[in-house]
Amino acid sequence: HRCLQIKNRAAELFREFGDLYFGKHQSKKFHDPTAAVCYLHPEIAQSILGTPIKIASGWGTSLDPQGSNIVTEVDQTKLWQHITNFN
Repeated sequence: HRCLQIKNRAAELFREFGDLYFGKHQSKKFHDPTAAVCYLHPEIAQSILGTPIKIASGWGTSLDPQGSNIVTEVDQTKLWQHITNFN
């Protein structure tokens, strides 16, 4: 979020939010904004069909052709382009 160019108040607020969020969650995934961008722009993500499962170290995925789309990889450059595209 630090590479965000401040062009308007929305970008300024986003950077302030990022400072607060990442200051307290340095190792936490940026899940909700990433999920929203992937929903609106599915071409930036690769996914598999699966079902989330609880494992000892957290969460995993069981491959399941009837399951949900589970994102396995995200193009980080395109993700941040979408997030920081304040017009």
